[in-house]
Amino acid sequence: MKGKKVYLAILPVAIFILLTTMGPKLILGQTRIISPIQNLYYHISDDNGTKPTKDTDVILLFEPDGRAIIYVEGKSDHMAMKGTWSYRSGQLSLQFQTEELRVNTTFPIDLQKDEVGMPFRLFSSDRGTSRWKRQPVIVERAVTFVFRGEVLSEAPKIDADKAITRAVDFANAVIQIGKRQAKSFFMSLANASNSQNKLPKVVRPLKNGIEVEYEDGTKAEILLFSWSPPPPGTLELKPSKLVTDPRVHLNAKPSGNTKFDPDNKTALFISPLHTGRIISWFDRLFSEAKNSGVVSKLTEGLPWDKIKERLEKRGYNIKELKDEDVTVERLIKTFIDLKDPGIVIFLTHGTSSGSLLIGEQLTETDDVDEANQKFEELKNRLKGAGHRRLVENDGVGIMKVELDLKVQQDSAWFVSIKPYLGSIYSGL
Repeated sequence: MKGKKVYLAILPVAIFILLTTMGPKLILGQTRIISPIQNLYYHISDDNGTKPTKDTDVILLFEPDGRAIIYVEGKSDHMAMKGTWSYRSGQLSLQFQTEELRVNTTFPIDLQKDEVGMPFRLFSSDRGTSRWKRQPVIVERAVTFVFRGEVLSEAPKIDADKAITRAVDFANAVIQIGKRQAKSFFMSLANASNSQNKLPKVVRPLKNGIEVEYEDGTKAEILLFSWSPPPPGTLELKPSKLVTDPRVHLNAKPSGNTKFDPDNKTALFISPLHTGRIISWFDRLFSEAKNSGVVSKLTEGLPWDKIKERLEKRGYNIKELKDEDVTVERLIKTFIDLKDPGIVIFLTHGTSSGSLLIGEQLTETDDVDEANQKFEELKNRLKGAGHRRLVENDGVGIMKVELDLKVQQDSAWFVSIKPYLGSIYSGL
């Protein structure tokens, strides 16, 4: 028994020494990079000193099936260039043939190194080199880069649905590589010690975003745009003969008769993002939005004050929930107190899965680990308040939305609800 005790005491130490002395290929608490798909590369500078301007990032990423994208983003301008890549025996091949960049090169690269050199200049057609900083892929962040790179690139031009599909394919490729690595005994030990940046279980497409599911069954949604993309061609309206026939015109004015008003003449206005923090990124670039594209208020397009005035004249009591006041608990309490309000206006972001964003903000950035941690705290809080069914039926979730054009700080995680799950009353 004594010998066994000594053996068991020494074994963890031996494993630790083995893992930490295997050189750069495997470091305790880090994932070994075996494919360029697992890395993003940020341009630092060319060898002649040229570098991106302040608040501008140039990101090189690698998609499955040999597609490469260089995505350039700043506070107001975005562009992308598509190319191809392959990787074998430590050699990376890159090809870009665009108006802005022409590269055809093969060179050795250490996928574990935090800074690498590449044998071409990004900002010049002259011979030279460039330096790039490596960042391991965080799926919940990188899918935004893939989507933007795909819709911005001109060659070939693809629509939003296809761009979402490619972002999902990219994410699932990263996940599959991670799963293959997890089958290795030593890699399992190394990854188990790293609580940060856990890979999702699977990623699925939504009509205007992406759904991420984790091993414990929890889900997160990433909103990629809030407005539908423009139609592929100009639409022409052709009135039919029936429409132009004056005999079918109804020109009646409101009578003022309240006979058919609902029994409960209470109107509830819910606006989680009433004072701003919202960006119409997709709308700005593809639907000819005015000005900078930054919407100071989500309610700019809704004349709520006029609606409110008219309802009050008709004898309605008005209840408003705005901004940070739109929490799960306050929504439940408000619906209970109002006892089935006659009119409900819920103005917010949402996804095709039925999720609606509310005003409870979990993070100031797109840090998904922080968001998941705070979401667990929220779920425990709701269970403690008697809303266990709402939590267990996936009536609450988290959603990432854009706040600014700057990618690294452009988004934050909010709480979301799914009212169709028996409505918000499912929390009771």
